Amino acid sequence: MSLPPKHNTLSASTNGVSVHSGFSLIECIIALVVLMVIALGVVFVFDFSFRNNIDSKKRFAALLLAQQRLETIRNTNFIDLADGTITENEVVSDGMKFKVVRTVTSNDLITTAAAPGPETKSITITVSPFESKLAKDAITLVTVRAGNRPGPNREPNRP
Repeated sequence: MSLPPKHNTLSASTNGVSVHSGFSLIECIIALVVLMVIALGVVFVFDFSFRNNIDSKKRFAALLLAQQRLETIRNTNFIDLADGTITENEVVSDGMKFKVVRTVTSNDLITTAAAPGPETKSITITVSPFESKLAKDAITLVTVRAGNRPGPNREPNRP
């Protein structure tokens, strides 16, 4: 009596094609490395986008604060605008702290006795995040206000 031949499933073949199934250890490691590189790329994109959104939010809050301060100055009488620089630290806007610097400079183009005082005042508002020292983080708005006074070729206003 003869025994039937043993079938070795690992080395058996059908029509010259190996019947091996599964992946080798090297193939698994290569696949994991490829997936890791792709995942790291996605993580870096998310991190970049998250940081840009935060920076954009800071710039927008700074712009709104600068516009608010400029509107306050526009609603102030021209005579009441004193020359000089005023610095406010730790101004909170939209949950973030900012440094606000306001500079008012008189521009007296006509100096005659008939028209005393400055004709225009340059106003500069600079808002920057309180913790940041980078110039790129600052928002600066500049405007010029004019006073209503007669020039050298006009008669003074009479009541």
